[in-house]
Amino acid sequence: MNPLETELRKVDKAESVAMALAAAVSILSMLFLLYTAFAV
Repeated sequence: MNPLETELRKVDKAESVAMALAAAVSILSMLFLLYTAFAV
């Protein structure tokens, strides 16, 4: 396996982790908004 392929794989993994984090944050913020809407 050449070094370039390894780097591309690393970037791909980092990107998927970033996407997962963004999804988790958006879900959490939506839950928080729902909670505050019903708590008031």
